[in-house]
Amino acid sequence: MSRFNIIATEPEKLNSYTFKIALPLNPLYLRFSPISNQLGSGRGSLEVWKFGSLEVWKLRNFLDKRPYLFQLNDHTHKNLQNMKSTTFTTLIFLLSILSCSSPQKKFTEGDYPAAFKSALKNLKNDKKATDADRDILLRALDKIYLAEGKEISFYENSAGLDNLEKAFKINKALLDKIEKANPYLGDKFAFNYQQSVEQEQILRGELIDGFLQFGAEDLDASIDNGNKFLAQDAFKKFRKAEKYGAAKTGLDSLYQLCYEYGTIVYRVSANTSFNISYNWKIDRMFENVRSNHNFMTIFYERNTDNIDCDIEISFRSLSFNESETTNTQNFEEAVVTGYETVTDTSGFTSQREIRTNIKGKVETTTITKKAQWRVDVSIKGYSNNCRLSGSSWCLGTESKEEEVELSGDLRAIPETYRPSAASNLASDSDMAEDLIEDIYNQFRREYF
Repeated sequence: MSRFNIIATEPEKLNSYTFKIALPLNPLYLRFSPISNQLGSGRGSLEVWKFGSLEVWKLRNFLDKRPYLFQLNDHTHKNLQNMKSTTFTTLIFLLSILSCSSPQKKFTEGDYPAAFKSALKNLKNDKKATDADRDILLRALDKIYLAEGKEISFYENSAGLDNLEKAFKINKALLDKIEKANPYLGDKFAFNYQQSVEQEQILRGELIDGFLQFGAEDLDASIDNGNKFLAQDAFKKFRKAEKYGAAKTGLDSLYQLCYEYGTIVYRVSANTSFNISYNWKIDRMFENVRSNHNFMTIFYERNTDNIDCDIEISFRSLSFNESETTNTQNFEEAVVTGYETVTDTSGFTSQREIRTNIKGKVETTTITKKAQWRVDVSIKGYSNNCRLSGSSWCLGTESKEEEVELSGDLRAIPETYRPSAASNLASDSDMAEDLIEDIYNQFRREYF
């Protein structure tokens, strides 16, 4: 069997399939013109059908159960008549080998992850998968195990918890590959799998110990020097320790200490000297200011102890202006205004339309009212935990109204145009209220 070789070319290129059978003595070329679908991959059976003088080969693929029909040309037909039945068996065997060419090719090229994935896919989709697929799966996994084992060792021996996390991530992905392959490998990778499981437990323990240690150091430093950001960092490290398996019950008291020493206190005030009548609307909007951050407490215009940051929002000048634009459109149309009787040269009479050009005009007047409000934000820090900076904004809004006036002969104007009276523009008070809401949202986005 090993002395035989088969080569298949794609039908898109030659409009036929060519199989080369390298026999011990003389090579034999077989050409098949496809009648139906193109050849699939996988093991299959080969049948010869005869319809009068027409001879058709039916190749059934075990993988997807679809038959593929091939018509033999004259040259192939004559050669096949001289072949022994063993040649057909050889052809089926070689087609089976060909089905493994994709994982094998990837493995030969050194793309072991791709070879592993391809072989695993074949094994999942074909209950009668070949031993070649299992062999590629095992060999590719072995190569991956060695390569990723070196990566794990490199990151594990490098300084820093981030490198230790990389090692854990790689090992976890490796375990996932082994678990997917195990159903097809029996116990051939059991020892490696157990080693990876033990490696995961070691890495998990080192990560828990490391995050707990560094978290405790940050929390102690925060308590000693009042740096609230260190307490927040400690909280994140304790969370990481919990992620890798540390008991939450033992962390609750540490979380509470992080909140106690890591919460930054802000006081917000907002007002305008431009028009004090707007101050009520400003207070009504800003008294609801909140933060989604766990380590922030915000008070609005309220005196309290231990303030870290004072934020003052000053509503400066509010300006209004109006502009007007007019757009004129002229329309002209020929309409029937009557009929006249005309007689042709043969004496036949008929009615002819009398058309007259009419004109109409549409004038659209648009009035735009704009409002702009300038706001300054100033920051005053009472501790080193205030890391905000001031800002200035100028936000605007507008209101529009349109008046449409029709003149001339209305029959010339398209029906889409209708006369309309000017609607009322938004009032100064309504526009100011809209701007207060916009400024509040801008403040929340930038600071909280």
